[in-house]
Amino acid sequence: MTLSSLLRLGWIGASLSAAAFAASSVEDAEAPAPAASAPAAQERSAAAQTLELTNGSGGKTFSASIGTRVEVRLSGALRWSQATTDPASAEVLAKQSGRTQADGSSVTVFLVTHGGTAGLSATGRANCPPGRTCPLFVLRWHVSISVPDG
Repeated sequence: MTLSSLLRLGWIGASLSAAAFAASSVEDAEAPAPAASAPAAQERSAAAQTLELTNGSGGKTFSASIGTRVEVRLSGALRWSQATTDPASAEVLAKQSGRTQADGSSVTVFLVTHGGTAGLSATGRANCPPGRTCPLFVLRWHVSISVPDG
């Protein structure tokens, strides 16, 4: 096996990392953090909750709680828009970030801020190279998110 093959497989990097880890002294190790109390751990897990939505999520209804991060990742052969909230949903979901990529995919992140029902939509269009004839169609992606009050 050649050196370049080993590098591609990451074998040398993994071996070096393991050797460096084994060579580190016990004095350098950090003391483990004290265990969190049950309520604090539950608050962190609730605050860190993420609802991941993809192409296959379209047409479905999901449940979420206040504080949930909603991440919409759309990809594939189409050129996707960023997800947007339906007009009546602006109070339930707050947009945190959004971007589209050169490959046609999009990622949009929302935060659940209030109880209620929210709708998210995006559109996918043909992803054609410049100067080529492109089929004219729009695919609509939509989900509903139900959030209990409180």
